[in-house]
Amino acid sequence: MEHFILFKDIKNKKLVDVFSLINKSKKIKIEDIKLIDIIYINQSLIGIYIFFNPENQPIYVGKCSSRSFLERIASHFDLRVTGIMNNFLCALIDKPKGRNSKKISLKELQNAYFISLKYKLLFIELPNSFRNKILKYENLFISKFKKTLINIR
Repeated sequence: MEHFILFKDIKNKKLVDVFSLINKSKKIKIEDIKLIDIIYINQSLIGIYIFFNPENQPIYVGKCSSRSFLERIASHFDLRVTGIMNNFLCALIDKPKGRNSKKISLKELQNAYFISLKYKLLFIELPNSFRNKILKYENLFISKFKKTLINIR
């Protein structure tokens, strides 16, 4: 499970060391993901996930606090124009979700999907006891990587 950073491996590390580990860690290409790759045995995994562009720059940070990684990541690739959780695809083509957002078409979502296949993912597991702190961690990673993140709002 090279594309997972487990909590036990970072819980006593300084933030600078965690960010270094994120940069060094192997990521999994979206086009190579299989169900087994995002299922962590013996628990429903929650935490933070980071999408990276083909140049290995972090471009999207998300969280799983009430759903498993499997459910949340799959919802990012919902090709329905009425999909409510496909934020990553919408952001890739600069059509972020929101009240004042531009209308998105099925063709645009399909194009974003094919673009996304070259992108990569890394998961950072947090224990269930951290469920109420996940937003804090997501914001921490967003703050660290804000220079390379794509607009999602």
